[in-house]
Amino acid sequence: MAVACQASVGPSARQPGSGAKCETGLEGHDVNHKRVWRLYKLIELSVRQRRKARRVNLERMPLIASRHVNDTWSADFVMDALANSRRIKCLTVVDDFSRECVDIAIDYGMGGQYVTRVLDQVGQFRGYPKAIRTDQGPEFTSRAFMAWAHARGVRHLINDAGKPTQNAYIESFNGKFRLCPAGHRRSYVPRRTMSRCGG
Repeated sequence: MAVACQASVGPSARQPGSGAKCETGLEGHDVNHKRVWRLYKLIELSVRQRRKARRVNLERMPLIASRHVNDTWSADFVMDALANSRRIKCLTVVDDFSRECVDIAIDYGMGGQYVTRVLDQVGQFRGYPKAIRTDQGPEFTSRAFMAWAHARGVRHLINDAGKPTQNAYIESFNGKFRLCPAGHRRSYVPRRTMSRCGG
């Protein structure tokens, strides 16, 4: 059976990701992928290759035991959903020395500026840490967070991608936080952070 392949030579054909339009006499009939590829190359169409996201080159340090309170804090996010299936983010912050939960902030979305506001509220109450350990999330590698750390004199320690064990203190806490029943979980969270989520 003959296959009629028409390659559009208009502006859309030159755009990355556009391909040849192949039609057969019968709808639903498979076209040989090698023939499509040959025609695709013949009219010099190209597939745009995605560039990998550039990771911020920050100081990466091994997990070292803290010597006193406010020496190092660890921060991370826990994702959850409400009864209406709306997604929420929980920012958890733990003191590495005392294993104390410094703060938990809950909202529908958080950016770098939101995180810095939460840390400023905690810092005014109990002082700022010498260092804070996070993953490579966009909230922690944003300009707002980097500027906050520099202005407060807080060292930003970041763990390698795919290495959650380099931030084991917060991962341990988050595991226990996830296992808490909903009623007990509310006792972790200050009332002010629950207001926007209907708590």
